Amino acid sequence: MLKEGCASLNRFWHARVIETSKRELESVAHYLDPWYEIETKLVARPTDYTVLKAVATVVRAPGGREAAFTRELKGLAGAVPYAGIGKRIRAATEGDATGLLEGLLLENTKALRQARVFVWERVGMNPLDYLPLIEALLKDSCINFARPNSVLESVLRPKQLDEMVRWDCLFTRQRYCHMQWDGEAERITAGLSDSYHEMRIEALIHGDQVTEVEGRILRAPHKPCFDAEPTHEQLLGARVSEGPRNWEKRVQGPRGCTHLADVAREVCNSLEYWRATRSDGERARAIAGG
Repeated sequence: MLKEGCASLNRFWHARVIETSKRELESVAHYLDPWYEIETKLVARPTDYTVLKAVATVVRAPGGREAAFTRELKGLAGAVPYAGIGKRIRAATEGDATGLLEGLLLENTKALRQARVFVWERVGMNPLDYLPLIEALLKDSCINFARPNSVLESVLRPKQLDEMVRWDCLFTRQRYCHMQWDGEAERITAGLSDSYHEMRIEALIHGDQVTEVEGRILRAPHKPCFDAEPTHEQLLGARVSEGPRNWEKRVQGPRGCTHLADVAREVCNSLEYWRATRSDGERARAIAGG
């Protein structure tokens, strides 16, 4: 039960990729907020990243024990967590009562992509064999814009391999979003910390519009990451009604950071989620214990 009249909301995501005893990749994402606790899992083949199994588990929900479930998402079997995976995930989660499974499964796929340099090293894959795919994946990335003549260096000679040793856990990421409301304005802080990055965005929203914004990159794998222009300032004046995708577009591009743009998207997404919970009478009664 959440304290009645509480004018704040915290959301947490944790994702990790491990190599199992079967030599498979297991991407597990966990989500927590005052109403829900959910876990999603993708099991993939390391050689080509093909999804072998996908499972979603709702541990805690406003409806109590009857709303909890574990379900295999068979529609994702055979998918590859790169271009086109979003459509497969939307189809597999159609009718999801929580509205959270799609986003959590996307966290699974992002974590799998981030673990790729260690996976390739272990299975002895030569990235040059997949050069067209790699170039397609990086063409809109901040690395490509900052280092167009050496964009593949981060893949062919990844700095991460020299800086760390991974055993069964190949990648881990923590995301968070903290929101407060004083009846007039909302203040929100969202960020992430993972094996390579740490960054955050803070924003103040009056009504539908962002009136203050600050963003910082605290840790990143490449020097150009710190040279990125403060494109988060493009959020100043943004309206919540524009939607998360448009907030992401404001920040991403040739001058900014791809991951900070992802955080910007989450700021808007969490605002929409929080406002829906405050206006949902049934959920409000559940919060009050009625």
